Amino acid sequence: MSGQKSTESKGEVFSEKPLNILIIDDDQNLRQSLQEILLIHGYATEGVSSGADAIDLISKTQYTAALIDLELADMPGLDVLAAIKEASPDTECIILTGFASAESAIRAVNLGAYSYVQKPYDVDQLMLTIRRALEKKQDRQALSKAELRYRQLYESAKDGIVTV
Repeated sequence: MSGQKSTESKGEVFSEKPLNILIIDDDQNLRQSLQEILLIHGYATEGVSSGADAIDLISKTQYTAALIDLELADMPGLDVLAAIKEASPDTECIILTGFASAESAIRAVNLGAYSYVQKPYDVDQLMLTIRRALEKKQDRQALSKAELRYRQLYESAKDGIVTV
């Protein structure tokens, strides 16, 4: 893991550099509660109240994951999701909503959301969803590194390689 050590603790992955999660919700109390919960679980967080602020931050800072409220005051959460995925395709996005519908869930998944969680949510279930999203990202990174190593080995081999 390129200079990062990780250990398992209570089923969660911790690394020397905290996993950075962006929380986008116009409800200040909910945003602060989520930040405190994530901090307790070992994650670094940043919270913003608007989609515009989130889009501005995502262009400057790399986030491991983003928790996005579906109904923001300045723009739809799905537009924020699309902008985040365009600017940072590796950021795992989880939609949080009190206004769930099949249509918005399908759109969210089609735009690249990892999950769609309905408010009020169970904290343990939300933490499990976040953990699985981050594991998916780590698995994808490990696969990319393995493919790169294989490609380098294959291209630099002086002898022929035969697969049967």
